[in-house]
Amino acid sequence: MFIKKSVGLDISDHTIEVAELKKSGNNIRLSNLGRVQLDKGVVVNGRIRNKTKLSETLKNVLKSTQPNAVKSVDFVFGLSESCVFTHIFKIKNTKEEMFEQEILKEIKNTIPIEAKRLLYDYRIFQPYNYNVFNTSNAEKKKGDEDIFVRLVAVEKNIIFEWNDFFKENGLNIEIFDIESLATFRGMFDDFPENPVCIVDIGANKTKISIFTLFGLEYSFLLSIAGNDFTDIVSKYFKIDFEKAEKIKQEKGFVYEKKDKKLENEIKEKFKEIINQLKLNIDYFEEKNNQAVKKIVFIGGSSKMNGLFDYLNLLDLQHEFQLGSHQYENVNLEYIEAIGLNFRNLEKRWKKTDPCFIINSKSNIKLFEKVKLFFKQ
Repeated sequence: MFIKKSVGLDISDHTIEVAELKKSGNNIRLSNLGRVQLDKGVVVNGRIRNKTKLSETLKNVLKSTQPNAVKSVDFVFGLSESCVFTHIFKIKNTKEEMFEQEILKEIKNTIPIEAKRLLYDYRIFQPYNYNVFNTSNAEKKKGDEDIFVRLVAVEKNIIFEWNDFFKENGLNIEIFDIESLATFRGMFDDFPENPVCIVDIGANKTKISIFTLFGLEYSFLLSIAGNDFTDIVSKYFKIDFEKAEKIKQEKGFVYEKKDKKLENEIKEKFKEIINQLKLNIDYFEEKNNQAVKKIVFIGGSSKMNGLFDYLNLLDLQHEFQLGSHQYENVNLEYIEAIGLNFRNLEKRWKKTDPCFIINSKSNIKLFEKVKLFFKQ
C-alpha cells in the first residue's frame, strides 16, 4: 500500500518543533518527533536574524528526531503569526471577473502595506446554511447572497527569505502554512458544531481565533503575551530571563505569602488578556448571532501553574480547557507541527484553509479560484 510522508516544521523565536506523520490508506500515524531550544536572537518575530546558527540548529534537530532521524526533504512550514495578516470579511456577490478587483480593494483598505509587496491567498465560504465540505449544496447558494472571504497575506520578502534559507539547507517547503489554522488541525478532526475560541498565548503575541462549522471566522492579535509575565518575574526577583521563565511556569499564579505582590501583578496582567478576550467574543457573538461554547488555551504560558484555578474565579461564562491533540503521550508543544501535516495529508483542508505554495518553477500561487458562489 502506498505510504505518504509529511514533515511539519514549526520554528518560533525560541524553539523548533518537528513532527513527521505517515499516511497509509485512511490511517495517519505519528512517525518521528524532535524539539530543540533556539538561542535568543536567532529568530525574532518570525524573521531570521542569524542564518548560520539557525541552519546549525535545524540540522541538529532533524538528525536527532525520535525514534528515527527525519530523512524526507519535503516539508510544511508554519509562518509566524507575527508575519501574517489574517482578515475575514464579506463582499456583495459579483461576477467572477470583478471578484479579484474587490479582493484587492479590501486588501488596500485594511492592510497597511502596498498590495504589490504582498502575497495573498483566500477561500470563500457562506455561513449559516452552507457546509463547505458538502458540495451538493452549491447550486442552492448561487445568487445574491454575500460572499464571505477568509484571506491571509504576507510580505513577499518574508516568504522569499525563508524559502531561500530552506533551499540553502537542502529542504523543499511544499506549503507555507498559517499558524492558527495548523494549530486548529492539530487539535480537532473537523470543524465544531458550535463556535470554539482558541487562545494561543505565545511568547510575543496572543492570538484569539474563533472557529465555526465553516472554519476560521474571526481572528484578533494581542500584544500581551508570555514574555510579559516572564519580565514581571525577572524584575521582581532581579534574575535573568531564563531563570524567570522557569519560575513563571513552576509558580504561575500561586506564590508564597511573601510574594503575593508578584502574584497579584501577574494576575492583573493576565486579566488584560481576559478583558480583551471577552470584548472579542462579545463582538463575534453579537455580529454573527452565534454563542461561543468553549475556550481552549494553548501556548507555553497556558501551562502556568494555577491558571485554570484562577480562571474559575473569573466570570468567563464559558467552558474552558487546555488544548490537546489525538496522539497520547506527546507534548502539547507539537500541536502546530502535527497540524501542519494534516494540511498536506488530508485534501479536505484545501477547501477551507488558505496557504502559500511554491511550485517547482518557484512561482507563488497567489490564490485558488472558487466559482461556487459567483453570479453567472
